[in-house]
Amino acid sequence: MVGGHIISVSPDRLTALLHIQASEIQDDNIKQVIEKSIRKANITYGLDHALIAKIVEDPLAYTSPIEIAKGEKPIAGRDAYLVKEKLNMHSDKREKLNDIHEYMVTVANGEVIATIFPATPGTDGIDVHGQRVNSMNGKELHITPGENVILHHEQYYSLIDGEVLLSKNSLSVLPIQLIDGDYHPGKGIMKFDGNVVVKGNVLTGSHIVATGNIRVEGTVENANLEAQGYIYIEGGVLGNQYGKIQAQGSIRAHFLNQAVVESESNIYIERSILHSVVFAKEHIYANNASVIGGHLSTYGEMIVKDIGNHHFTYTEIELKDEDYSLQEKLGEISNKLADLNIVKQKLVSIESKLQEGQQGHPLALKHKKTKKHIEQEILNLTKKKQEIESHHTFQKDKLAIKILGDLYPQTKIKKGKYAKLFKKPNAHITIHFDKSEFIVLPIEN
Repeated sequence: MVGGHIISVSPDRLTALLHIQASEIQDDNIKQVIEKSIRKANITYGLDHALIAKIVEDPLAYTSPIEIAKGEKPIAGRDAYLVKEKLNMHSDKREKLNDIHEYMVTVANGEVIATIFPATPGTDGIDVHGQRVNSMNGKELHITPGENVILHHEQYYSLIDGEVLLSKNSLSVLPIQLIDGDYHPGKGIMKFDGNVVVKGNVLTGSHIVATGNIRVEGTVENANLEAQGYIYIEGGVLGNQYGKIQAQGSIRAHFLNQAVVESESNIYIERSILHSVVFAKEHIYANNASVIGGHLSTYGEMIVKDIGNHHFTYTEIELKDEDYSLQEKLGEISNKLADLNIVKQKLVSIESKLQEGQQGHPLALKHKKTKKHIEQEILNLTKKKQEIESHHTFQKDKLAIKILGDLYPQTKIKKGKYAKLFKKPNAHITIHFDKSEFIVLPIEN
């Protein structure tokens, strides 16, 4: 405090506030005192000199605190993304290529599948002290060309006629096995190296395994579906707890009834989840669906319309404990990086011992090539580690249950060894877990 006037700076250093004490407002030297306070606080950028002049002229006209300086916020760069090249039939809008499709993305041999829109650099800001505030550059896209795909000048080309399969790390085009009608167990277990499309229903006792995607235009009964890509069921699943739907990619269905469903990614359900066992390694999105009975669990976020019903049907929801597989991967990468850095240090030591005249010697050239390879491997593993850490942080931040409609009594929420049985109705709430208790908050509009 200087003469009754102080300057406070926000934690992000992007705003400076002037606090005027009422007892000091009649100070004849208010201009000098404010200027001295600004100098002492080292405010050099974004000062509103016109406002300060008005404050000096009539301080009683302003309510403390008063923002007298404002910096420039840093602007984050845009992340890289893929745009599919097929134009929408009704417009020329270029759509992003996502990992779950409302419809099949089929391509012909030689056709451009997608184009990379590169990441953009961020724009640095300036704080009220005139110092640079670093921005975040957009994240690069690390998607390698997979089966039957080549990458040329930021564009992915298909080498066959087929359907697109986009995973987290690669883009492939796989052949399509088309079943024009229902699939029944009399046809045996189908194992197909590519994508499978069933134009009808998948009947009780059937078993379909695909290295790509599985798309069913009808209903899946008591059957087993396994896909390394995504599974899209237009009609829904009537499981009777017998069959199992599992995919490494996302799973989308209109409804689930006594189904067992597992996804290494996200699960999207449109209408209802009845007496089903559902697990998603990432998130469960059922914004318009009622969940009645059964057990739903996820490592990430869960959004549903209603949980339970007027008959108080017991329903269990679980926020899974930390995904230890991610921790194992991080541990493996950290160990590899430590080993590679030791090797790199040894190579640097050997390189420094070589005399200048020996730089062209075959042994020196071999060391240089090996060192370059090690450095590239370190760079690749470091990027992979950052991606996993970023994804893990995102998962933890998202860990919550959001109920857009009603939560009925006899709903149990679990997290590890902790559990909470709701005995009274609730509506429009978010449930978080913090330390050893469940926090229930109203949904913010």
